[in-house]
Amino acid sequence: MTMRSGYYWLPNLVDFNVTSESTLKYNCFAWALGDNSQWIAPTGHYDYWPESIPNELTLDSITELFRQAGYEVCGDDSLEDGYEKVAIYIKDDVPTHAARQLGDGRWTSKLGKYEDIVHDSLDALNGEGFGEYGSVALFMVRPL
Repeated sequence: MTMRSGYYWLPNLVDFNVTSESTLKYNCFAWALGDNSQWIAPTGHYDYWPESIPNELTLDSITELFRQAGYEVCGDDSLEDGYEKVAIYIKDDVPTHAARQLGDGRWTSKLGKYEDIVHDSLDALNGEGFGEYGSVALFMVRPL
């Protein structure tokens, strides 16, 4: 893993480990679901999206995407033995990012078309400036 320090568009992301090369093959929603084979989003020509979920980028549709993968809404980001959590970020009421909790309590994220990273806190991706992900709106959990 490579240690990096910051992206200009994520000013709160100071120290993190890069765990992959940049790729357009998959995005943060796919990565949070444990899938690095496809870009999962409701819009675009190279996207996968389940037919059973409305083709719209809303918190409800992203919640349903994770629900269909076995996740349920939960109250916080506390580490729970035997469970995996995700955090869904929104900005201006639009889902922008998802991060998956690792077994040691840190988080892994796919930064758009850029690398996968491991970061210590969810606050590292918070922000309201250009390109930033907004803030965590929802936590979800599923058994490992």
